[in-house]
Amino acid sequence: MKRVRRNRERGAALLIVLWATVLIAGLATIVVGTVRTDLTVARHQLTEAQARHRAQAGLLHGALLLLAGADPVRTEETIVSFDGDNVVVRFVDECGKVDLNTGWGVLLRRVVDDQSQRGVAAAILDWRDPDSAITPGGAETAEYRAAGRSHGARNGPLDSVAELQQVLGVDAAVMARVRPHVTVDCLNAGIDPSAASERVLAAVPGLSAEARRAYLSDREAYIAGGARGAAPPLPADERYLDSSPGLAVEITATATTPRGGSVSWRAVTWLTGDTGLPFLFRTWERPDQ
Repeated sequence: MKRVRRNRERGAALLIVLWATVLIAGLATIVVGTVRTDLTVARHQLTEAQARHRAQAGLLHGALLLLAGADPVRTEETIVSFDGDNVVVRFVDECGKVDLNTGWGVLLRRVVDDQSQRGVAAAILDWRDPDSAITPGGAETAEYRAAGRSHGARNGPLDSVAELQQVLGVDAAVMARVRPHVTVDCLNAGIDPSAASERVLAAVPGLSAEARRAYLSDREAYIAGGARGAAPPLPADERYLDSSPGLAVEITATATTPRGGSVSWRAVTWLTGDTGLPFLFRTWERPDQ
């Protein structure tokens, strides 16, 4: 009987040891999996941070190129390399966009409003003008209060394009559609056609689609040919056209990650003419956030 009891005790002990071994092995698997996940996350964060810093360095390099005399219209895009990793740097003259504060109302309406969202441009005009009179279809303080907003119209110039988000009727869809084509950094009433996007050109009154396409083709050929001689003219009402002084330029720098992703950074750069502080970044942001 004693021998049987001992055998049972040994069997129970062996069973406990086996279960403990299985438990420890399971815990070890979980710990190893967690460590691997943490390492993967850390590696991803590192590559993301490296790409972000390369993109931001690309912005600084782009500003230096502008100081060295690079023409954003003729240059448009360049590639710089940091330790063998390329960064694509793009330039857009802000005067190729419609200025939210000083642009002609008709330009603003045609570049902002579409068939589904009319009246947004009128609300912007009411936001920027100093009076409390409502533009037809627009919004002053009473309309903001009725919509449950804690603020009314500014009745003054916008400080940034991002401020558009406070204007009644401007939602995420409007912001995404309008953001590339408007500015607060040009201060012209009209647009410089040599730097304007097709959408901005389409906002110029009296300019047919055929004339617009012909101009874009001529402009592309002019730049591809080294931009020698006189730039092609835009057959449009000169009231809506203003040449750019080239002092406010949007720079976008895009760096790639080893996994095939990319990180972009954007800044609007002012060239000041001051030798002590030759340029200022008016905005400094990640476009997708």
